[in-house]
Amino acid sequence: MKRKGKYLRKTVFCGNVIRVAKYISGRIGTKEQRRGREKPTAEKVKRWQDKRAEQNCFDLLHCNFRPGDLWMTFTYPPKARPTAETVREDIGHFRKRLRKLFRKAGKELKYILSVGRGKRGAVHFHMVLTKIDPELVENAWQETAGTEACPYPRVNTRHLDRSGYWPKLAGYIVKNGLETFRSEDPIFSRRFVASTNLKKPKIRVEIIRAAGWKTEPPDRKEWRVDRESLWNGSGPAGFSYQSYTLIRRNI
Repeated sequence: MKRKGKYLRKTVFCGNVIRVAKYISGRIGTKEQRRGREKPTAEKVKRWQDKRAEQNCFDLLHCNFRPGDLWMTFTYPPKARPTAETVREDIGHFRKRLRKLFRKAGKELKYILSVGRGKRGAVHFHMVLTKIDPELVENAWQETAGTEACPYPRVNTRHLDRSGYWPKLAGYIVKNGLETFRSEDPIFSRRFVASTNLKKPKIRVEIIRAAGWKTEPPDRKEWRVDRESLWNGSGPAGFSYQSYTLIRRNI
């Protein structure tokens, strides 16, 4: 006889990738499944909040951007130590310049960015944005942040690679944003900032009537499991939790 039980399966559809999470909740599952419940510590809650931010960034990245789109790093002039208010104002002016550039090019600006601050106070930010001539973007930032002593602060330009799969990039964006998010002088109240026109993923949550799941989920006909993404553990309340990513085979 099969053991009775229930769990939730959350499936997030992000273009050529699918993110899957299986977990027990306080309202779903038998008493036996919920027996492992524990009071979450503040540190564990914090880690889960960071993890959710990374998942959200991952979803937006894969729903809205394509290989060849821009992945850029923007810096201030050497020895500049701008305040949080100054950085917010500068990024606001920079985004206005970008919108004008994109409208002129007949394109729609989409972006994700996060701001970091080094131990000595130097500020930089990373940005993923829709493909356009990177020189135009570079000029827009230098017009915003350049000074008489340093009219051309450094900008580094790369492109999203042809894999179409960027989990490490999502993690890097959130990690960079944490440098200022948890500081005494936060620049933004979020770990990363995204344009409001980004497409959201389709999400499906199902109740599965089973006592548990396989620790090694199988590949599917058109999808393969990214084994590096597979994680079996416990959620913030101590219940069993599994997450992994499926990648479309033809990308």
